[in-house]
Amino acid sequence: MILYETLKNWAARCNNRQNKTTNTVVYNQQKCKGWSFITGDGASRHLSLAITFPITFKDVPIVTLTTLGSLADSNPTLISNLTGNNRVTGLSCEDVTTTGMTVWLSRRSVDGTDPGVLASGTRYGFSWIAEGTNN
Repeated sequence: MILYETLKNWAARCNNRQNKTTNTVVYNQQKCKGWSFITGDGASRHLSLAITFPITFKDVPIVTLTTLGSLADSNPTLISNLTGNNRVTGLSCEDVTTTGMTVWLSRRSVDGTDPGVLASGTRYGFSWIAEGTNN
């Protein structure tokens, strides 16, 4: 019974978040996640994509992004389709709201031997996690 109560208390704490600016705990956190891709145009070093969250948060959520790989000339239907080296040098989000965000993908020439643009027809994959207060 003690183990059950310990696990129950641990699980309850995992749904909380501490705000460092106010040193308070924010309860009732919810997480949603997804993945998508941005198609290169062969000319741009920076391209963006608007993402709508599947839920509406009460406050602006914390967002984490990561690159997944790339696929040339066709849309991926599974994350496992993204097997290429995407050579992305920047992935960020801005305009994060309770309902969505804009994801920016960037590429620059790392060694000066390539043009540093997002290749035409290449799908550059990324994933995201948003965690915030339940609405």
